[in-house]
Amino acid sequence: MSRFRSFAVALASLLVASTAQAQVLLSDSFTGLNGGNSQLNYASFPNWTVLNGTVDLIKSGDFGITCAGGTGSCVDMDGSRNASGTIGTQTFFFGAGETFNLSFDLSGNQRGGAQDGLGVRFNFGTTTAFTNNTGTGYMAGLGSGLFAPTYTNFASGIAPTAPWTTSTFSFTFVNAGQVSVDFYTSGNDNVGPVLDNVVISKSVPQNVVPEPSTYALMAAGLAAMGVVARRRRRA
Repeated sequence: MSRFRSFAVALASLLVASTAQAQVLLSDSFTGLNGGNSQLNYASFPNWTVLNGTVDLIKSGDFGITCAGGTGSCVDMDGSRNASGTIGTQTFFFGAGETFNLSFDLSGNQRGGAQDGLGVRFNFGTTTAFTNNTGTGYMAGLGSGLFAPTYTNFASGIAPTAPWTTSTFSFTFVNAGQVSVDFYTSGNDNVGPVLDNVVISKSVPQNVVPEPSTYALMAAGLAAMGVVARRRRRA
């Protein structure tokens, strides 16, 4: 390939570029709920449905619990009726090639109770192919494969003294699909792991069209190469 053709191909490749644009679907620090006050067996979450048992809304500093960052509110996943809680999101829809991202902060129960477990359940509705699955903190990644219609990532043995830890979980949908997310615990002793700062987003590949200045540079470059090529032919 001539230098002129190589330069032309390189410039033409600038016409279409791919990037990823993040869209936040849910962001919840639980701050400001119930007027910023604690409430046992709370169920009036705007972003969540209490699907089973009970959970407590805790203002940082109440009941010996400090929320992430030492301020705001957080959720004790084992409420105050000896019935450990499950909370779930709405269903989110994804296109092929879009990436699901989950982040949350979790601590131990902070009150000297027994060790806890936390389950994060993903409800797909049907077997779902995925790639690029990674996890950090309490979440384990799988790489690539198939999620069952309901897939659970469970962390056991969370000590009551376990510090606030940020966990992440992400994967790319091979085909269009959907997912909702449940958090749950077990133990039924009214002292559970504490959840805060849940963020769900998706990364959407975008075709990016160059700015007008890029087209101008391309045209100038091609013209200059054309002049050089013609002079060489005449020489």
